[in-house]
Amino acid sequence: IYALGNSAAYYNTTGNSVFHDITTGNNSNPCTAGTPSCPYGGSIGYNAATGYDLATGWGSVDLNNLANAWAAITPLGLGSLGPSISSTALVSTANSVAAGSSVTLTATVTGSTITSVFPATLTTIPGPTPAGTVQFLVNNAIVGSSTLNASGVATYTYTATCSALGAQSMTAAYTGSPVYAGSVGPALATGLAGGTGGATIASNGSVNTSPVTVTVTPGTTCPYYNMAPTNASVLVAAGGTIPTSTITVTPINGFTGTVTFTASSTTTSGYLPSLSFNPATVTFTSANNTVAQTTVVTLSGITADLRMPNLPGQVDSGTMLAQHNAGRKPWYAAGSGVTLASLLLLVLPRRRRLGGLLVLVLSVALIGGVTGCGASSQTAPAATTPNSIYAGTYIINVIGTYTSSGGQVTRNSTIVTYNIN
Repeated sequence: IYALGNSAAYYNTTGNSVFHDITTGNNSNPCTAGTPSCPYGGSIGYNAATGYDLATGWGSVDLNNLANAWAAITPLGLGSLGPSISSTALVSTANSVAAGSSVTLTATVTGSTITSVFPATLTTIPGPTPAGTVQFLVNNAIVGSSTLNASGVATYTYTATCSALGAQSMTAAYTGSPVYAGSVGPALATGLAGGTGGATIASNGSVNTSPVTVTVTPGTTCPYYNMAPTNASVLVAAGGTIPTSTITVTPINGFTGTVTFTASSTTTSGYLPSLSFNPATVTFTSANNTVAQTTVVTLSGITADLRMPNLPGQVDSGTMLAQHNAGRKPWYAAGSGVTLASLLLLVLPRRRRLGGLLVLVLSVALIGGVTGCGASSQTAPAATTPNSIYAGTYIINVIGTYTSSGGQVTRNSTIVTYNIN
């Protein structure tokens, strides 16, 4: 079938064509954004075109011509069906750019290969070069599009502005063709000029390695603020106090406004600390927009002490268990009825007769001593664990957010890493 379809002699508009090619129409259907193969919504499907396409295949069959040509063609063998999988790679000429300057994004779309066993050996040949359009997106919003050239490459020039400072996530989406399904990049970490490609996100569900991120800096024109910790890496010894961290916010280019602090954390211990700021905001006015201000980050809810929380014997939050051995207690801490009776005998006058009350006390004491009742125990509870349950690495992402009077949101962030032994 595929050998006939690939043959100009039997796949044409003349009377001996094995197939009646269908060249108009499509099999597109609406799709929901975020579902497989439909990341941005719209429709999913293929257009009919000349020759084989994913909407109509080869077309309808002329059975008379098929019977006459059947023995005249040599089968192509396995895997001769046209390729349908594409993959999109994306690279940027720089990983950082100042506002007002530009970077070039390059998307390369590749098709799958065709494997054939004709005439007798396994042969892999590249499929046709993908054609069509690539959309370029920044932070998941389409900013432009470009047509693939003869090599399957499309480019777009992204100009950074003051309205989008900080890390910008770049994406390229190939919209597909009659031969190839669409696919989405990025496919690699941001490269420098002349950078090479990497793993891809393809329509078959393969996953990329890391996104393309371009950081837009304020340069010399955008009012902005820098954030930096006094100590980016904090080491806390076992049993030590977890210190606070000071974050310095420095206005640049005449920045004025209020910066509000929030934070998130990731950890290897499984425990997330509570994070608070003092102060929760800092405000720069025209009178102080050349002076840095600070905020202090406090971690709570975790400790570096060798403690076990929520167990018997606790005397504070996160408490240490008392080591407890009845055989080594001093006599006055034994806690039994015998001790109480002994004390009564010591303090009673020698000549006073034992009254009914004393007899009762002695009886209770003897019973308590025999049965082991009282505060003492012959079984010592488990000792504390040798390691803090909160030990691990805590990465604190401190975010400073400024919202202008017009509703434009500007963010900056910095990282503090705590290593608790």
